[in-house]
Amino acid sequence: MLKKRSFVVVLAIVMVLAFSVGICAAPTFTDIADSWAKDSIEKMAEAGVVNGYPDGTFRPNGEVTRAEFAQMLYNAVGEKYDVEKIKNPFVDVKSDWYYVPVITLYNDGVINGVTATQFDPNAKLTREQMITMVSRAADIYDCFELTADTSKDIKAFKDADQISSYAVDGFTFGYQTGLINGMDGALAPKGITTRAQVVTVLDRCISAEKVLPLEIAQEDWVDAKQYAELSTGVTMAYVEMGDAKGEPVVLIHGGSGDTGRTFSLMAPYLADAGYHLYLVDRKANGDSSAPEYGTYDMWGEAADIAAFIDAMGHEKAHIVGHSFGSLVCQGIQVLYPEKIDKMVYYPNMTWDTSEYVPTTEADLTEEYYASWIDNEVPESEWTDEYRNFLEWEIFDAKRCTADRLNLMDRGSANSDSTVALNDIDTEYLYIWATLDFTPTSEIVKVLSATEKSKFLVYDGVGHNIQWEIPEQLAKDIMAYFEDKTPPTGYADKEYFLETDGNVIRFLESQEIIADYR
Repeated sequence: MLKKRSFVVVLAIVMVLAFSVGICAAPTFTDIADSWAKDSIEKMAEAGVVNGYPDGTFRPNGEVTRAEFAQMLYNAVGEKYDVEKIKNPFVDVKSDWYYVPVITLYNDGVINGVTATQFDPNAKLTREQMITMVSRAADIYDCFELTADTSKDIKAFKDADQISSYAVDGFTFGYQTGLINGMDGALAPKGITTRAQVVTVLDRCISAEKVLPLEIAQEDWVDAKQYAELSTGVTMAYVEMGDAKGEPVVLIHGGSGDTGRTFSLMAPYLADAGYHLYLVDRKANGDSSAPEYGTYDMWGEAADIAAFIDAMGHEKAHIVGHSFGSLVCQGIQVLYPEKIDKMVYYPNMTWDTSEYVPTTEADLTEEYYASWIDNEVPESEWTDEYRNFLEWEIFDAKRCTADRLNLMDRGSANSDSTVALNDIDTEYLYIWATLDFTPTSEIVKVLSATEKSKFLVYDGVGHNIQWEIPEQLAKDIMAYFEDKTPPTGYADKEYFLETDGNVIRFLESQEIIADYR
């Protein structure tokens, strides 16, 4: 799958561009009523990728030159660079109207000349040249949401042996992604492209919709990661699931050495319900970068998540935080409340600054990693799926070096959430589990932070709720997102706050005790 950059913005910019000399913008054309490419022509003209001629025609059957296609492709991908500072090896590309697109695409590796010093801008564009340039642009710019069907083989076409060696990969890409389908069982690689053909291919590139997985196998998790360059200087790794058009949900994991995988048992329920999930690796965790001088406390990590939401093109998102991720959520509530649609965190305790104790590689023993997967599900009840998940959790934990752990642990030691509690003024759902290590006195502090908080509790469940009862947790979170009462039912936090903190007394007063395992 290919990831598209913020293409709506790109198109708004390129609408002012024409694609060749003497051609002006035209919202409608007098000669496309009977063209098989009518819809694509109108869409690409409206988007500013192509335009018509001064006489009001589009000339769909007109042949396309190499220079004209360079301008069209340049408009479509929207990449802009300072061409005065890059290399121009072509003696036949100087101050011409096509100078910027040709030289930009050349320096980015999308197009080549016909020789080392000639581009041959007025030569007619062949089909194999076109699809090669498009496939390179898709790969280099990562700008189109194209999904390949790798079972499709270009050898099925009767003239596949006529494809130039340089264009085999391009035709394979084009056929497997549906950009080209051939004509009468042939690909016609040496054929000259028409304006209608070119516009149709570019329309298919731009109009392709992102298809996200609803579930990812544990062994495929690392390979499924994408990467976002954040304004905070962090390269954040993340896995994307669900419906690309659904409401965005950012899930923030906890403890040092964990990753977004921790939500992988729960995520399919949210994905199947139509949410657009982002399971991030906090910086220095998993495959995210670890800036040496990064800010690893709850405030710096809150800034990373706010920047990530921006990078994904969203104004705000539902945000779910687990363990230390819940402290990051509190930082977001204080510093970036405008980024929150709905907020959920669990289990959480207040955290003031503490003494930092460095970790050495000698501390990372098998016993340490075994403790990493401590949970309240009896081992006799572990399914093969659950056991496999836990093994991959250890795999992720072992990838985190002592140096990375120390970066994060120093940040944790410098995090003071007691300050955040005084400034929270946004609604949130706080979830607690009775077998978690969070002291009840800490719950009182969190619930007292604002009257807007809601409270939900699970009996007989431990710290990693998303592991132990993933389906129930997902159902309760989704109900909260949708302004419905969670199936588990809200707990009466007022009663809890008035008690002496006796957990059993509190639970017995509520009709919500159940064993969801």
